Order: sequence, then structure tokens, then C-alpha cells
Amino acid sequence: QWFFSVYCAEEAPIMVTGWVERIELNSSLAAKLQQATPREQVALYQKANLWHEAITTLAQLRRQKPDDGSLKTEWLNLLQSIDLKAIAPEPLTAMLSQTF
Repeated sequence: QWFFSVYCAEEAPIMVTGWVERIELNSSLAAKLQQATPREQVALYQKANLWHEAITTLAQLRRQKPDDGSLKTEWLNLLQSIDLKAIAPEPLTAMLSQTF
């Protein structure tokens, strides 16, 4: 289980929670992923309902090619398909590289 809280001044915190289930890839999917391009991997992950991997792979592609309009469209479609339409148009930020 994970949670994220935002504390703003005197107001009550805003909090979201969720669950992550770790699963083992079946051998068929693993073989397909090894042969696939990163873009094809996104589709394979989506089909297998492996949303974290789909989002992560597509985000990496968008960071590599920020001006690729087709990747932006795929990003919007992916996030909309998992009810994240509200954040879909927001820009990607760089990965944090330091520990706080």
C-alpha cells in the first residue's frame, strides 16, 4: 500500500492512497517484451493491464523525444483510459536525482 499527503498551511491535508500488486511475468509476455520496441512494449503492457510499466515506458519515450506529437497523443490516450484525464495534459517533469 502507498499513500501521498499534501499539507498546506492550516488546512487539513489532502491524501490519496493505493495498492500495488507485484506479479511475475508469464514466459510468453516476457519473450514478446524482449523482442518488442519500447513503443510496442507500451501496448503489450497495456494489454496485460500492467499500468505502471506502460506509463513508465511511455514517459521515458516522451522524455527522449519531447517534440514527438504521436507520443503525446499516446500519453493522453493512455492516461484517459485509466481515469487520469485531469493530469494527462500536464507536462512531464525530470526524475528526481537526489535524496531528501
